[in-house]
Amino acid sequence: MKNILMFGDSNLWGYIAPTEERYPFDVRCPGRVQALLGGEYRVIEDALNGRTYACDDCMFGNKNGTEQLMVALECHRPLDLVCVMLGSNDLKTRFGMTPADVAYAAANMVIRIKSFNYVTHRAPEILIVTPPEITEDVFRAPFGEMFGERAIEYSRRLPAAFDAFLPQFGVHLLHASAVCRPGTEDGLHLEPEGHAALAEALAREIRKIIG
Repeated sequence: MKNILMFGDSNLWGYIAPTEERYPFDVRCPGRVQALLGGEYRVIEDALNGRTYACDDCMFGNKNGTEQLMVALECHRPLDLVCVMLGSNDLKTRFGMTPADVAYAAANMVIRIKSFNYVTHRAPEILIVTPPEITEDVFRAPFGEMFGERAIEYSRRLPAAFDAFLPQFGVHLLHASAVCRPGTEDGLHLEPEGHAALAEALAREIRKIIG
């Protein structure tokens, strides 16, 4: 069996706007990927609302994905693939991150994954997924002011920033914005159709990477 860790934020968690409830496992992306891949694969879901690549959140705490991933790697080894989809929360106004900053943070995470002590197991393949673009509908939600106009523009620039910097680290890249968009309720979170489209793209890419 091939083990896949899907590590992300509220979009992988399955956040439903505006109710703040959670889509069932068979509706949200990780569950759909599991169904598409079948029993020869095991999808391990590790998603947290508000998680960042590298920012320590003074308001909510415990959101630094790079630090949390080190624990997850130990908990879930052996792993054949680590799939990471983060970046939206790093664009919150209070963090002051640019697309290049987020790409550097992603590269730092990749370095940490590659250098982790897996003991008797080999290092997993790495798939980095840039998140869906944030749209103007974000201002319809209570947390719209956390992001602002700059985050909308920067989210559109994340794929180019990652393309320019990440390939040299030997990772695989997928841009969610190429296959899905967030719903109109809050311009940030995927609806069931978006989860389905992203899951199909991820399942295809995963099969290419680990067979």
